[in-house]
Amino acid sequence: MPEALPPRGPGARVPAVSAVMPEEAAFRAADPGADAPPPALPIAALPIAATPPAAGAPAASAALPENGAPRIAAADEGAEPGEEHMTEAELRASRARYRALCNLASDFFWETDAAHRVCLYIPGNGHQGALPRGAQIGKARWETPYLKPDAAGWRRHCEVLDSHRPFRDFEFSRPKQGAEAYFSISGEPMFDAAGAFIGYRGIGSEITAAKAAEAERLGLEEQLREAQKLASVGQLAAGVAHEINNPVGYVHSNFGTLERYVGELFGLLAAYEAAEAELPPASPRRAELARLKQGLDLDYLREDIPALMRESREGISRVRKIVADLKDFSRADGPLQWEPADLHRGIDSTLNIVANEIRYRADVVKRYGELPEVECMPSQLNQVFMNLLVNAAQAIEGPRGTITITTARADGGRVRIDVADTGAGIAAEHLGRIFDPFFTTKPVGKGTGLGLSLSYGIVQKHRGCIEVASEPGKGTTFSVLLPVCQEAAPAGDAGAAP
Repeated sequence: MPEALPPRGPGARVPAVSAVMPEEAAFRAADPGADAPPPALPIAALPIAATPPAAGAPAASAALPENGAPRIAAADEGAEPGEEHMTEAELRASRARYRALCNLASDFFWETDAAHRVCLYIPGNGHQGALPRGAQIGKARWETPYLKPDAAGWRRHCEVLDSHRPFRDFEFSRPKQGAEAYFSISGEPMFDAAGAFIGYRGIGSEITAAKAAEAERLGLEEQLREAQKLASVGQLAAGVAHEINNPVGYVHSNFGTLERYVGELFGLLAAYEAAEAELPPASPRRAELARLKQGLDLDYLREDIPALMRESREGISRVRKIVADLKDFSRADGPLQWEPADLHRGIDSTLNIVANEIRYRADVVKRYGELPEVECMPSQLNQVFMNLLVNAAQAIEGPRGTITITTARADGGRVRIDVADTGAGIAAEHLGRIFDPFFTTKPVGKGTGLGLSLSYGIVQKHRGCIEVASEPGKGTTFSVLLPVCQEAAPAGDAGAAP
């Protein structure tokens, strides 16, 4: 029992009139073969009211018939109409009917005494509820070793119980069949005819499935948010690429003109040099031209300016290629739709996008086979390639590694794309979970655990499959198999997000 919980014990005051609850006695009479629970704790066999009776209210009494079976002799509240006039057989049949209804319910029912110890427990629908009956009778809930209470939650719950207030949907958990099971209970206080508190009566249900469904819903919502973020980043990148493309286009066009002008200037200089040779050796103009040529190092400029122009043209061409790859990667020029695409072009575009992530970790080896154009959503497959390539690069630590991309035709009208790395590999116990949303072995802040999950969903939507083979210390290979044609692809998926 947690130290913070209020002390409970057998020394608490409990009104003792009958050793057995009337309902429990009737249940045993209606079902003699049922497992007999441990002796219930003493509790008054009186009509029970949810609130203390008003002053002057008629009192009820407990009476025992000649055969000793307990029954309610009189009741103003809580008894069936005419129950005080029932024979023992009628009362037994009524109790059996009540028990049958309880057994049909998916909830379990319980009662506690004034010391909050369980004295009645009906599993309902044949399940054991929070705990087997024998593990509960005679104990307060927080005294049961199988339960896993939250200290603060149970402390607040005990405060409610001690104040004799009703409560709703108090949740707790316990281990069950190797997993964690969750339960919710609600209850109301009971008072005898004199207004004395005699315990609680309530109902409970297992909410494990509801908890799992809620966790799954929250996970899907988070996955959707991450997908929307990725889509927003893609749109932003495409917008930036479009804005960059215009000034880069101006520079590229003007650079061609500049190269022509520089060539013409060099031609003019050559003509001047030829004219210089015709000047008299003692001419002051010839001496001035010689001084200027020496100061400018004209021969060096003739070599260096063309080299600078070539390097600048290469840089501008690379920027244009990056911009084109960004637009191709995000496919911002139109809506997502099924179309034939060159997968090699998509892989090359993606490699250009993630080059900074790879260049300091690994060398990329391409082993491209002959592939037909594949009917697909190119931007989504580019996202799959990006996730696989970035994961491969991040798996390589220490010495520089190798990422090998292999493509080939596969059987069944499919193509195969393998991305293999020489990284650390994946532990066997993690292989079964790597496609689960939010599962990651990366340090906090290094990954969301959504990359492979999203990739798996995209490949599934393309009616393909993704496989993984890994050995710790030797590396990992991801294989993507895709059909060449999407004849049976649902038309409604054309614009869907992964």
